[in-house]
Amino acid sequence: MDKIFIEGFTLFARHGVHPEEAVLGQRFVFDVGLQLDLAPAGRSDHLADTVDYGAVMARIAQVAEKRHCRLLETLAEAIVQDLLEAFPRVQEVRLRIHKPAAPVPGTFSSLGIEITRERAR
Repeated sequence: MDKIFIEGFTLFARHGVHPEEAVLGQRFVFDVGLQLDLAPAGRSDHLADTVDYGAVMARIAQVAEKRHCRLLETLAEAIVQDLLEAFPRVQEVRLRIHKPAAPVPGTFSSLGIEITRERAR
């Protein structure tokens, strides 16, 4: 299966367990991989035969900026389900959410989660 990917898409949002995260907010970084058949677009050279990267980013931003989730797991699930619903050509979505400034002790460049969901067959 072919893949469209977007890496390092950065947004400011308010998610987290700690009350100050909901008030102050922080930066989140999203990596998304969409599995689908890209052969039709390769043959036709028409956007209608693939998935518009900008539309994917707009949907991620809409979910991430509209909702407040305590857990990254909840945010990721909401985004992935929205993408599967919005883009019927997509068969599988892999989403990584990085929280580079998470308020946890220790030194790290980023922490986060990754989930993969397939379209129900």
